[in-house]
Amino acid sequence: MGETTRQGGQTLAKGAVIALGLALASSVGVMLWLNATGNDALIARYNALSEELHEKRYTRAPPPPEAVAALEDGAAAPLYKEAWRLLKDAGDAPDQLSEVVKWLGGEAPGGEPRAEIAPECLDAGAPPGSRDPVLLRLEPEVCDYLNRAAPAIVLASKASQRSNNRSPVHVWERWEDVGAAVPSYLPFLVLGNLSLLQGHIDGLGDDQAKQLDRTFVAARMGVDLSQGSGLLGAMLGTAMVESATKALIHTMHHERLGDAALRRIIAELTWVQQGWAPLHDAMVGEYLWVTALLLHQSSPDAFDQLTLPTALAQEDFTNYGSGNMFERLFLKSGIKEYEVVWAQLMVAHEEPLLSERFKTYDAVEARLQQSSNPITSVLMVDYGRFDRRVSAARVQLALTRLLAMAQLHALRHDGALPSSIADLKALGELPVDLITGEPFAIEAGALKSPLTQELSARMTEERDRLTVRLKLPR
Repeated sequence: MGETTRQGGQTLAKGAVIALGLALASSVGVMLWLNATGNDALIARYNALSEELHEKRYTRAPPPPEAVAALEDGAAAPLYKEAWRLLKDAGDAPDQLSEVVKWLGGEAPGGEPRAEIAPECLDAGAPPGSRDPVLLRLEPEVCDYLNRAAPAIVLASKASQRSNNRSPVHVWERWEDVGAAVPSYLPFLVLGNLSLLQGHIDGLGDDQAKQLDRTFVAARMGVDLSQGSGLLGAMLGTAMVESATKALIHTMHHERLGDAALRRIIAELTWVQQGWAPLHDAMVGEYLWVTALLLHQSSPDAFDQLTLPTALAQEDFTNYGSGNMFERLFLKSGIKEYEVVWAQLMVAHEEPLLSERFKTYDAVEARLQQSSNPITSVLMVDYGRFDRRVSAARVQLALTRLLAMAQLHALRHDGALPSSIADLKALGELPVDLITGEPFAIEAGALKSPLTQELSARMTEERDRLTVRLKLPR
């Protein structure tokens, strides 16, 4: 009896091993089949998107009469690149610079003030004897760096008025003299911050027009950096626009601006809003990079058939290593999952309102959570988070323009601020909220985005930027 039981157990064990082997072979067979099919359609779609982005042009619209004096012919990218090189020659930016830009946007300056303004800041144009709280906290090296970067700031200013504002870090651009690596985008952010700081100093010297000039340069640079550069360029560009609009809000809250200055703010911000392309092209750039990486890791033959953007053709994908057979099969399966998700996102990009795009982002998130392939969830970018950030910055831009319109209304009505948005219709076309499609509102002495409670909760850290106080300087 015992011998029979033992033999039966051995038979069952052998059967289990055979069954496991057959199941494993079947799974490998399915994955090998997946690995061998579907590449033709993927390659064709990839190359079509890549070539479309290659041919795309970003032509700046003519400015309104109250904006810049003229729009210069030519491409902005070469001037931006030269400004980038000049700034690199000036050395690394002081750590305090990023903190200073927050002060220019209204945050209370930190640290103890100096007894007097540093001589280097006087060289940058600061008025002697000024008790400005920002200047009194500026470290000498910040103003020294500002002075050394002056030629780069001038070039960036000229670039921001060129008619072709395709990004200097467009995925199809080749950077000569830089090497194989894609250049750092951060110097452009530094250039925008320096322009804001120089504008603040100019304003203290009673050159209000130059102060506004430099603020608008930072805003236009932010838009230019976003035009077809991928998600990183788009997010840095968004941060630049945010810094510029915060500085404008702070200026309008604390400095008396005349009729012409307020009309110019309205015109310039209208121009910036019109020229700011949606995230579509940035997301296409991200798709091109992620798909190229996945194919290089899983299907080298298919990778060799891709029409790579120049920036990716310079990328050494071997730095990311190569997996074993099973890892490659998971990667191939991940590509197919990513393609399905991407198709959903492409549909979402056609929706003009963030409130509608949220529905697709929710569906994508649910699909990824249910996926059994870890590769997709690791490589998938949180597009909803990026979109919320850009949408919030666009709302802040619109609210900044409305604040200028409200102050112009007060200037023309004996200091009376408007009680409703309808009071501003005579001053120009009113912007519409890009999250809900509804008109903005004036409530409790503030300009507000018309968010429902649910939408407000979804904006998370962006919600504080969706309200701007209605305030006149003392």
